[in-house]
Amino acid sequence: MITRRSGTVVPLYLICIAAILLSAASCTQAPPVETGTDSAVRVTFTYRPEGRAGEVYLTGSFNNWDPGADRMSDDDGDGVYELALLLAAGNYQYKFVVDGTWKEDPYAASYADDSYGGKNSVLDVPDGVTAMTVGTGKETEKTAAKKAAPAGLAKVTFLFEAGGPATVYLAGSFNNWDQTKDLMTDDDGDGIYTITMELAPGRYEYKFVRDGQWLTDESAAEFSDDGFGGKNSVLDVPAGAGTEGLIIGMVEKMPEDIAVEGTRVGSDPGGEKLLKQVTFRFQPVISGVQNVFLAGTFNDWNDSKTRMTDDDGDGVYEAMLLLPTGRYQYKFVADGSWITDESAPEFADDGFGGKNSVLIVDDSYDNVQIELGDGIMMHRDIPLVLDYSMVNPLGRERIAFTSRAHRNDVERVDLLYTVVGGTEQSMQMKPTEQDAVFQYYAAVLETPSTEAIRFTFRYTDGGAAFYAMPGGIGTEEPAPDDMFEYSIEVIRPFFTPDWAKGGVFYQIFPERFRNGDTSNDPDFSEPYYEGATELPSSGKTNGEYFHLVGQWENIGGLTRSPYRPDGKPDYYSFYGGDIAGVMEELP
Repeated sequence: MITRRSGTVVPLYLICIAAILLSAASCTQAPPVETGTDSAVRVTFTYRPEGRAGEVYLTGSFNNWDPGADRMSDDDGDGVYELALLLAAGNYQYKFVVDGTWKEDPYAASYADDSYGGKNSVLDVPDGVTAMTVGTGKETEKTAAKKAAPAGLAKVTFLFEAGGPATVYLAGSFNNWDQTKDLMTDDDGDGIYTITMELAPGRYEYKFVRDGQWLTDESAAEFSDDGFGGKNSVLDVPAGAGTEGLIIGMVEKMPEDIAVEGTRVGSDPGGEKLLKQVTFRFQPVISGVQNVFLAGTFNDWNDSKTRMTDDDGDGVYEAMLLLPTGRYQYKFVADGSWITDESAPEFADDGFGGKNSVLIVDDSYDNVQIELGDGIMMHRDIPLVLDYSMVNPLGRERIAFTSRAHRNDVERVDLLYTVVGGTEQSMQMKPTEQDAVFQYYAAVLETPSTEAIRFTFRYTDGGAAFYAMPGGIGTEEPAPDDMFEYSIEVIRPFFTPDWAKGGVFYQIFPERFRNGDTSNDPDFSEPYYEGATELPSSGKTNGEYFHLVGQWENIGGLTRSPYRPDGKPDYYSFYGGDIAGVMEELP
């Protein structure tokens, strides 16, 4: 299918007639003008989705960014979708739309900001050519492109030993945990099911689904809580893995005839691990900031777990993390406000109309080796400030103590404590949650919360002991006067009232809850709505369009707006809900 997009070509004789009528000037010296489609360039766009796709469209500046105008097809079934357009020489921006999701072309020569935290692919159509190919087929034939991973992606082969006939799928964060999308196959009948995927560098969680049963890959090097009392397997795809490939999965012995070459990943979680030392820096634009945290894919986007500090008082907050090579997304959180790091080399859509900063950790960062049993502890970024993250009174006679260490760095953590006036005692702290960087430990002490307590954390590894103190971490057990001291004067306890324990609370967003008084529906007449209440002639805009939805039940725009060419949710629609509507629903 070829669609002409070369613009209007005006015949030479019309140009001459117009010139004679307007100025009586001669057209004999006018340059020749191309006619018909001779000046148009046949541009073949090619795109290979990462997984199976239902519909693939091409959208761009040449079709007014209409996501449904130019459908691409895969006529030969090789997984590469194509569409040929006739374009005049010039500069164009474009994207592919795969089942409603907008994708940039990984093979584009350059990119431009799309104003939504992402990027458009840029195409320069030169003069003097008759045809060109962009996308997957730009550098190689489609058959070769099908076998090779696109730039920046790694081939990862997952293995699952079923021991007999079965239906096995792979589900994970890379396919939205779809348990019926990526079927694993056993072509040689040896009972080992395989699937090869192309994944960008980063951290992924996954499980195998055998005959409907979800199974953890116990050969993985790391695991995370699956939220259902079990665990997901974790895979870190390092930057630069490329098409050499990685192999991971549940097999006791690697098959000799496996038709995939690559590096086997997955090991004893307690074994040696090479990490990179990464320092994040943030300078607030306003003074008086009280608390700065770092949140990202490395700590489950927790906005109060990784504190950034300004130890030298220069106004720049820092946090050092030890991270495996890979791709990470992050933001800074200053006094509750989420802030994008504009100095990041890349960005990703944050799903809320903004953008996350992207960091690629590669071999340009310094190595740090973490190993259990080596008698060495990584001291950096271990909190030594007494606050609620370290001590939290749970009740009048229960106090929770929390500490952390870098993952796979220490074998044991103990709480050493002395209730003022008593003797020193110890309690082993239990491992609790973990993220990509740290293992957290907790212990609950049964003692009146009004008592003053001196304490330290003892980390043990390879027969060596390390002690946390306000001034740092040392190898000699501190005297009581050199330990942390908790008292209700230092950390004021707050106890949950008995009537609230086990209660159910409702949080209401009145505007979307119920419209009880239509007389106060918004009309957007206030000055700050000026210029943002009308659609352009196309009837679509990705900018601000404040409007009232006439039908209360019409919530389609909250998932995919009919007014936005990019297909994102409608952030500017109102429904007229009010306090009167809330009151109508109260008993």
